[in-house]
Amino acid sequence: MCRYNHWGRSLVLSICIVSISLATQPQQGEFGGGELYSNQSPCLTQADHDHAAACVTMYEENFGPISSNQLFAPLLAPDLFTFYPMGGRFNKDNFVTNFVDLNSGPGILDYTCNNITYDGHDAQDVALRSFGEQLVGVPIFAALDGTVIGTQDGYDDMNTQALGQPSNYVIIDHGNGRVCYYWHMRKNSVAVSVGQQVKAGEQIGLVGSSGNSTGPHLHFATYDNGNVFEPFAGPCRSGSSGFALQPTFNSSLYVYDFGVNNSTLNGFTPPFEFPREVQIMYNENPAYFWMILPQLPAFSNWQIQLRRPNNTIATTFGNSFGNPNEYHWSWWWFSVNHNANLSMLGEWDFVFYVNGQKIIDAPFIMTNNFNPNFNRPPNPITVAFDPAMPTSNDVLTCNVNTSLIYDDPDYDLLSYIYVWKVNGVIVRQIESAAHSDMLACQTASPGDTITCEVTPSDGTSQGPMASVTALANCPYSLLGDIDQNCKVDLNDFVSLSDLWLDINAPCPPADWPEDLNNDCIVNVEDLKLLISNWLTNCLATPGHPSCIEL
Repeated sequence: MCRYNHWGRSLVLSICIVSISLATQPQQGEFGGGELYSNQSPCLTQADHDHAAACVTMYEENFGPISSNQLFAPLLAPDLFTFYPMGGRFNKDNFVTNFVDLNSGPGILDYTCNNITYDGHDAQDVALRSFGEQLVGVPIFAALDGTVIGTQDGYDDMNTQALGQPSNYVIIDHGNGRVCYYWHMRKNSVAVSVGQQVKAGEQIGLVGSSGNSTGPHLHFATYDNGNVFEPFAGPCRSGSSGFALQPTFNSSLYVYDFGVNNSTLNGFTPPFEFPREVQIMYNENPAYFWMILPQLPAFSNWQIQLRRPNNTIATTFGNSFGNPNEYHWSWWWFSVNHNANLSMLGEWDFVFYVNGQKIIDAPFIMTNNFNPNFNRPPNPITVAFDPAMPTSNDVLTCNVNTSLIYDDPDYDLLSYIYVWKVNGVIVRQIESAAHSDMLACQTASPGDTITCEVTPSDGTSQGPMASVTALANCPYSLLGDIDQNCKVDLNDFVSLSDLWLDINAPCPPADWPEDLNNDCIVNVEDLKLLISNWLTNCLATPGHPSCIEL
């Protein structure tokens, strides 16, 4: 990706830190890896820009001007984003490698007043953990309603060097002068065509590493009336946010991915998928532990502690990472020989500290009888809707709550099978590596029941299914719409009358919809309001959406 270069330096724990060769037998405490450095060249070539501009010109010749070229576009504010247009969750399975460069000169500056960008960058780059997730699939969604004005597809999508390759992309005119570019898509994943109308939250493609890219990510660029717009607001980007609720960017250290393996990691560097094997063969190969650590503070140190199955400590050792500055994104591996007292069969614990803070406490199995068919199903998950009380106009996100380390007891790469239902009927189904999925706006009508069912899978076994259900509420408020179906109708009269005619009914809470005037009494005054609202909407304005024959 634009801030990604797939190389690492190998380090050895000794009097000084020097390069090593993984072809030799690793000694106790050896480790390798390092910072994933920024790509200093643009991740979009001039040819990409020229092709996109030609697409827009061709669109205007066939369909008329895009909104940014229309007379009144500068006078109309674009709609706010209500979600980031990509499957996954910020600071969890998705990671921001770059924001927009706000420095108009040769220097760099992101909206947080830091340097999470590169010179001239016009977008957010949001990355996947590896090509493993890309191969499973992570969807890209339309950020707002709009019209597709350009596409390109068919180019290779697992690039790791910026050599000027063409990118797969989608361009959408979202109205009121806003045009968004969705770059680096997976080959043959573009799911829309030029001239097509799309809804916010509709899937338009999959995340990939096509183009001048070095790892799988979405390069999401927003232009308002032809000018680059950074929707994230902060200390170095004044004004209101471009999001209705801005996603939180956490700058603290955390573990982005982790695994265990019983053979050499020679030749494995991000974004390629690391080997994962929870079983360690007793008295054969060293045990290898690998991890990806975003936002590693400068001059950090590490410590490893291994605990035996009886919970006693077998060994503790550590040293400095050797990082003279903060590493925005880094990867590391550590080897432990069997002479480190790995002499007891059973379940051990790998405990890892950074600057004295425990960030990993992960079990692994020491065995003298390797079972190639050994596998345990993924750990249970929970799911939740965002927003929790959706309207029919919302793009509804189904978030998976799980650990980035302990989601699977064998540290397998997982997929998630999302099944969306409206009133029991499947309306969307996808298997994705992302920890979230989306249902496009207006898929459900007011009063419909929406369900998201999610089943984790390691490719061999499935974990328990989790689900969440909500009613689609009316997107606008109507006084008297007691049952929230966007109509003031006979059902509302029946609901009010049932309670009003019960003379022994207790004083209703303030949130009871039947108490239209909020006086803590359901009586004739509420009935008058209900009749008045029905007359106003249905008789004075024929065809009003709330009108229905009584």
